[in-house]
Amino acid sequence: MYSEDSIVIRAELPRVFAVAEQIEKYGDFIPSYKGVKILERGENSMTLERTARIMGKEWRWVSKAQIKKNEAILFDQVSGVLKGMHTEWRLQAVPEGTKVVISHDFSSNLPLLGCLLEKLVYNLAIKDIANTVLVNMKQHLEAKTNA
Repeated sequence: MYSEDSIVIRAELPRVFAVAEQIEKYGDFIPSYKGVKILERGENSMTLERTARIMGKEWRWVSKAQIKKNEAILFDQVSGVLKGMHTEWRLQAVPEGTKVVISHDFSSNLPLLGCLLEKLVYNLAIKDIANTVLVNMKQHLEAKTNA
């Protein structure tokens, strides 16, 4: 399963990236996020545990994140229901501001049920969550720009 969602935010790339890289503050603009705990922090990387309410249930997972300043944030899920999923947040300056692209790449290791699981996860959760995150991030940053 591969998906890609994007949005243009009317704010300069360094400002958008500054918000995107503060993963522990995602709850400020993503209502479903219930908590982020930094387990380990390196110069350009971190291991974090996240908790979110998705489809009425609370989910917890651990990710390793690699930070590429003003360019991308790469997440690899190392535990939880989507263990093995790779997520990328790519940022690019465009004339209107900053284009943010979130991509998800996930393959289940379950032979027969894997394909069904991938489609179910994509259709019921990933697409909706990615779009919600992008819209909320846009509203959060643009509200601060207009304030």
